[in-house]
Amino acid sequence: MNLRICFTRASKLRHTANSEKILKTFGRNDVLTFMICHDLIRKEHSIADAQKLMFDFYMFAGKSSFGRYRFFLDEFDSFLCKYGSSFEETLFDKKDEYFAKFTHLINSSSFKELELSANPNENFPKILNEYHGVVLGGTFDNMHAGHELLLTLSTYLAKNKIVVGVTDDDYVSKRKQLPEFIDPAASRVIQVKQYIQSIKPSVNEVIVEEMNDGYGPSIREKDLNAIVVSTETVKGGEAVIKKRLELGLCRLDIEKIDIIIDSDSDDSKSWLEDKLSSSNRRKGMLGRRLSPAKEPATDSKVYVIGVTGGIASGKSALSKKLVKVMSERGQRADYIDCDQLGHEAYKAGSDCFNKVVNRFGRDIVKVDNGIESIDRAVLGAKVFEDRQSLHSLNEIVWPEIRKALKSEMAERASQNVKFVIVEAALLIEAQWTDLCHEIFTCIIPNSMAIERVTTRNTMLSADQAKQRIESQITNKERLSQSTFAFSTQWDHSITFYQVEKAVDSILSDYKIF
Repeated sequence: MNLRICFTRASKLRHTANSEKILKTFGRNDVLTFMICHDLIRKEHSIADAQKLMFDFYMFAGKSSFGRYRFFLDEFDSFLCKYGSSFEETLFDKKDEYFAKFTHLINSSSFKELELSANPNENFPKILNEYHGVVLGGTFDNMHAGHELLLTLSTYLAKNKIVVGVTDDDYVSKRKQLPEFIDPAASRVIQVKQYIQSIKPSVNEVIVEEMNDGYGPSIREKDLNAIVVSTETVKGGEAVIKKRLELGLCRLDIEKIDIIIDSDSDDSKSWLEDKLSSSNRRKGMLGRRLSPAKEPATDSKVYVIGVTGGIASGKSALSKKLVKVMSERGQRADYIDCDQLGHEAYKAGSDCFNKVVNRFGRDIVKVDNGIESIDRAVLGAKVFEDRQSLHSLNEIVWPEIRKALKSEMAERASQNVKFVIVEAALLIEAQWTDLCHEIFTCIIPNSMAIERVTTRNTMLSADQAKQRIESQITNKERLSQSTFAFSTQWDHSITFYQVEKAVDSILSDYKIF
């Protein structure tokens, strides 16, 4: 492909007798697109080869390295640096806009049937349809190239009106994987609207609003003619059309863009694939550093990693994997369970034991073989039903656990342990984070947490489990103070993958020991 010839032809085309008509139909980047594609096919490839090549660019667009798509754009970049002119200088400012139209053109039936000619003065057929009003919907979290392609195509299809439904926070929390990483709906609405207006400020009407179902504004706005969908939302588009017809509104054409925007697959293999998908991008944040390491308030002789999370989130499993991976990397690591320190704190006869019994009553005490101890099930039933009671218990127990934790850390340091893994469900609430260099947070869906709790404690009902989960801070609150996040909701190999990524990051970035 001779890019210089392509750019030269496209530039000259502006000055031909037909240039005004052609540019009005296509826009100058479309003309450039056609000329490059023309050369690609006429000189080097068959139409089928060209279509496959550009489809590859398209499907690789979301990879972290941007694959061949990025290489393709880099070729343009190099050319512009050497042969830039007033015609080409805006190309890179609108590369995503250009690429969306390029892709649509390459895959269109009109293009397949086109008999190409070397004559640059020919009139070109109109490739894209035009509609008065276009609608689309989605979550639009972590705006990436897939979202931009979808929105860009919509702006080209719409002559006067673009309507976008953005799933609200309630919908996201119930239906999306890892909703903790999704921005609030209000922020996503602003991002979508700003993007549309940045690429097509001339559009007469832009409506972007939150929706809590699969329809949103698509069944309220009457003057719509088309709905833009991605590969995984075709059925949703068909449902919108059916609903509109039931309401006596006009049928919409479906304009499909063949790309996966947000596929919530639970398959372990697909989890590791680097596809252009919002859910995969969220999953990619697991095991990746979210914020810099912290400086402990006390002079710690060991590197402390605090592991926290909600009930049944997999903290113990993660902690054990963390110790194992550290060992595999040649690092001495040990594990401290703050729950066990809590058991030790209110052993019979201790000050903590007496304070707890005085506050909550003798009925929380059980006797086994003449030895008294706190009945955690009875105590738990009391404190999880009343926030004030829980607060009172924490005021008694937390200072004792903190004291014991510092003592355990000092002992590990004397044993030349380099990393100490501290598992503490209440690490953040108890303000023990000032003892840690890293905060690792485990997150799982509430529905999975309830299932795990009731499975391991058959005496608890689902409602009781839910009550206990809701008595704690939210995952978003935990993540706001975390340096890494993990989820144990998939296969063990996926958890290992997350842990290995985090450990390698710590050892590489900070070269601690």
